[in-house]
Amino acid sequence: MERRLAAILAADVVEYSRLMGEDEERTIAALRALRSELFDPLTKAHGGSIIKRMGDGWIVEFPSVSEAVRTAVKVQEGLRDHETIRLRIGVHIGEVTFQDDDIYGDGINVAARLEELAEPGEIMISDTAHHSLDSKAVSDFHGGETHQLKNISRAVAVSVSYTHLTLPTKRIV
Repeated sequence: MERRLAAILAADVVEYSRLMGEDEERTIAALRALRSELFDPLTKAHGGSIIKRMGDGWIVEFPSVSEAVRTAVKVQEGLRDHETIRLRIGVHIGEVTFQDDDIYGDGINVAARLEELAEPGEIMISDTAHHSLDSKAVSDFHGGETHQLKNISRAVAVSVSYTHLTLPTKRIV
């Protein structure tokens, strides 16, 4: 069992089940293209390691929160005009535990709860992540409202990316 501090990015495809129900072939093709052309290359370029894929989502570990946030911003910008795929992303820095082929801990749990809280096209970061960013990256985020996240013992102040990254909530099929 290995424990360490890590920056964690949790990402999820918005309305994945609905998309699959409407057009499974198109959705799978769009997801495959997202992975190979945008998400995976950006993750690798910024030093990230994909820890877990869940069909429509990812848990990614980064050596620094700045690299996790840079990746999140570039992914959301790359998807701005995408016809099918929209993501919600959460970023947190916290302790994680690696055991066998899985990962556990506060870093994962908070990042996943932030991702669930994010609107389509948004990036939500925890107060811990926000305080770890340089001044240039911090300027891309606003907010700081405190939220009690599901099954997280402490309240977490949350900052969100500016709305220019937020995509429309309705998509044209």
